Amino acid sequence: MGYIDLHTHTLESDGVYSPLNLIGMAEKENITHLAITDHNRILQNIDELRNKFCDMELISGSEISSQYYTTDGEKKEIHIVGLFLKHTRQLQSFLTQNRDDGTERINAMLQKLAECGIDLDCNSFTKFRELYYPERCHIGRPQLAEIIMKKGFTKTVDEAMDIYIGDYGEKIAYVPSDFNYAEIKNVVNMIHGASGIAILAHPMSYKLTYEETEKLIEHFAYIGGDGMEVLYGGYGDEMRRQLKQLADKYSLLESCGSDYHGNRVADRLNHCFPASYLERLRDRCLYYK
Repeated sequence: MGYIDLHTHTLESDGVYSPLNLIGMAEKENITHLAITDHNRILQNIDELRNKFCDMELISGSEISSQYYTTDGEKKEIHIVGLFLKHTRQLQSFLTQNRDDGTERINAMLQKLAECGIDLDCNSFTKFRELYYPERCHIGRPQLAEIIMKKGFTKTVDEAMDIYIGDYGEKIAYVPSDFNYAEIKNVVNMIHGASGIAILAHPMSYKLTYEETEKLIEHFAYIGGDGMEVLYGGYGDEMRRQLKQLADKYSLLESCGSDYHGNRVADRLNHCFPASYLERLRDRCLYYK
């Protein structure tokens, strides 16, 4: 019996491994249906990879950033996973425009890190890229955290995030993003325009109260969202139970994903998510063909 994973990342965005290596790892983990969902990107050579890995279904996807306002008027960056996407010119243009290269944010965090004694041998995004990641398409906080760890300032990438640059924890050198992503409804419409389905990613991870999380889910359903991640790699049984109740309440399909990046303590690919979830999601695609 094979398993599915509908939320993974490669070095095309903020993951560690190339698409080729990630697929090979997934194959060894008995995953038979895999979606590569890099941030605001869509895998260009997926047909070539499909020919190489004939026994695995590779699903074209993207984790797309969007802008959402809470009932208190607070702007939140919300991630929508598009699955079964067609590679249209319109989608490519949209994703390119909806992509923050992180230059200003990394510059600001490097400065803050230096002020608190974290010397990474560089003082700018350009130097950081040249020194550590000259071949990466995207550089973000996971890469910054990785170098903080490698320089010996923390023991793990997770610790570097928690203490210095993550959304949670001490956040000593954290700098929020001021990039204006597309409105959440526009992202859902773009996904549907590319014959895909729109999945609300990790609903419990946006630093919202339970009530505000439910309002987000309700709004997502109202604007035409198709499903939400219920079986998510980072959530335990109780959280998954709560999410299933909300998915049922708002008639959203359940999706499954590890959100695998390859550099976090709890990262693993195979969470034994059954293929039955995939078939329900695939059936929804018929609405947008």
